[in-house]
Amino acid sequence: MLKARPLGVFLVLEVDTSQQPFETRPLAGAPDNGEPCKQHLLDGQQRLTALWRSFKDNHDNHTFYVAFTKLADKFNETDIEAVSKKGRDKGKIGIPEEEFSKGWVPVKILAPGEEGVKQSIEWCETVFPDEAKSRWNISMFVQKLRERMIDTVIPYLPLPQNTSPDEAIDIFIQTNRSAVRLSHYELAVAQMETEISESLPEKIDDLTREVPNIEPLEGSNPVGDLVLKVQCVLENKKPTYGNYRNLNFKKLQDNWRKIEEGMRWVTETLGELHIWDHARLPTAVPLRVLSALHHLIPKTGHAHAKARRLVRKYLWWSFFCRPL
Repeated sequence: MLKARPLGVFLVLEVDTSQQPFETRPLAGAPDNGEPCKQHLLDGQQRLTALWRSFKDNHDNHTFYVAFTKLADKFNETDIEAVSKKGRDKGKIGIPEEEFSKGWVPVKILAPGEEGVKQSIEWCETVFPDEAKSRWNISMFVQKLRERMIDTVIPYLPLPQNTSPDEAIDIFIQTNRSAVRLSHYELAVAQMETEISESLPEKIDDLTREVPNIEPLEGSNPVGDLVLKVQCVLENKKPTYGNYRNLNFKKLQDNWRKIEEGMRWVTETLGELHIWDHARLPTAVPLRVLSALHHLIPKTGHAHAKARRLVRKYLWWSFFCRPL
């Protein structure tokens, strides 16, 4: 926005407030006023979320600034900087004098609306409480940045209220594929976020923190792909990319703990065979099969021991045999 570069086109579906075609939720970090939803944002959620959270400064880990240089009485912006709230400069965040000394203007004071105006005035007055000329110069610089934000046109493509959910998803796919081809996983992410009020990437991040050994086994393949393949097996579908779109994402939500526990057990089982990463794993097929079947394995007694022997036989068979 500051560099007058296009933000891309947003895809918006007009909806009947009494009959929502998809599950709805506010953008991450945005308030929920409880009013019926009139529009669904189908494409552009991450971009608008990033803008909103930057303006509101409610990112969990970073505060965003416009970096600038000063020559005589002139200011020139250079870039956008993300400053860690846990890093070495965390003590400077939120202190106008310190921010100015680092060459930072907080993005939150550039937000459109009265709140942004008030914050920008307070910030400039705090930086130069007694130097009218310097305060005027920094105020003019901040105002110039604010005007760029306000003047930015965000284009969007509206879909009429009578657009069916399948048509909306097809339009989303086609509009994205015209530029950069989306992966099957990315399309599944978009579909899941329209059907349930949870983000698949966020859940994947949580899963990899809980089961850190699963990522090395997947290698360059995203863990999200494995999750979707496991869900395919649980739904008695072939674990193929084509079936991602036919998954029941509410069932995936219900099965999440089962999938996580299955993956943890698979990593432990392979670890006993000294298989810790993708380079040592002859085939990735057992990852999805055993993760899906883990909940069926007896947990104690003779039946458990028998099941473990069967699992090992299956593993070695899959490692050395090719299916006909």
